[in-house]
Amino acid sequence: MPNGGDRNFIRLCAAIDGFFVRYGVWPTRVRLSSVALADLRDHVLGPAAFATVERKLRLVADKVGIVAEDDAGRSYNYGNEGFPETLPEIDAQQWLGVEPLPSCYDREPCSEQNAAAGTGPALCVSVYLAERSGERPSEAGRSCPSLCDQPGASP
Repeated sequence: MPNGGDRNFIRLCAAIDGFFVRYGVWPTRVRLSSVALADLRDHVLGPAAFATVERKLRLVADKVGIVAEDDAGRSYNYGNEGFPETLPEIDAQQWLGVEPLPSCYDREPCSEQNAAAGTGPALCVSVYLAERSGERPSEAGRSCPSLCDQPGASP
């Protein structure tokens, strides 16, 4: 499970990707906790990117994990199913057309360490993406404790 400053965005994208991989269409809504919804809006995406996401699909506060759905009753539950086995050719982040705010990583314990080492949040995300696709990330990328070095955590 991702634990970085962009964790809720990564989880949102995983639910959307899983839905698309399973059904071949994009979901029309995603149900998620009110805490995750507020985090996306207020810290991870910001108002402009959040509005862009809401033009693609409805984000609904609910007492669930993160569940991508459509009006036909089809769903993909990230909390129960995790990351999809494969990724669509165009992934959720590309489809949504947004990126997390750089400041969302400032809340991470690795931010000072990465700033000093010159690795930064982009490398943390690239490590996550490499591990997600089964590639071996570079040793430099292993310096991000929020994604890579948490005992028992998997990005």
